[in-house]
Amino acid sequence: MTAALRQRVRRLDGELLLIVALLLGAGLVMVASASVAVADRAWGEPERYFDRQLLYTGLGVLQPREGAPATAALRAVQGRLRPLALLIGVTAVSGAFVAGMQAGLAFNTFPLMEGRLIPEGYME
Repeated sequence: MTAALRQRVRRLDGELLLIVALLLGAGLVMVASASVAVADRAWGEPERYFDRQLLYTGLGVLQPREGAPATAALRAVQGRLRPLALLIGVTAVSGAFVAGMQAGLAFNTFPLMEGRLIPEGYME
């Protein structure tokens, strides 16, 4: 394969990856917009279906199909996405803990807390 052809294939792969990512994002937005009211009525959690769809979409991206050869490009993408998936998971879990403590009720003037970056009495 010539260098020009190799460069063209790399550019095409990047464009295809961008298109797939945009389609996945649009699908997630559609799931969220269609299911917020239903999930809120049924479960009391407006983002319930969106969270699950996001989780399964991420798992689908990270886990190749059985029998599909894992190419070097796929392994590189997986290597970059795994830390991001871990960060999203930690953020979701910590958000659940914060919501359970009803922390947003104490200082609901984000990003400032009663007009200060560090609330009064925090360091005492």
